[in-house]
Amino acid sequence: MYCKQWFIGELYKYPDSINPEQYRLIETNGGVFWFECGHWCTDSVFIDLVRVKTGLQNFKDFQLELF
Repeated sequence: MYCKQWFIGELYKYPDSINPEQYRLIETNGGVFWFECGHWCTDSVFIDLVRVKTGLQNFKDFQLELF
């Protein structure tokens, strides 16, 4: 699954994580997402991350497009 919606400059975090660290998205390219701290993940992980601004996991925040 390739994420169709993301927000450069926004903060993301892992759901239910003991570590409260937040990651600022700086770039994406072909299903790989890079964060300001050097952390990166693939789209299959990114869809589970929580967008701090909305408090929702990405897969719940996305409007899916049917082709």
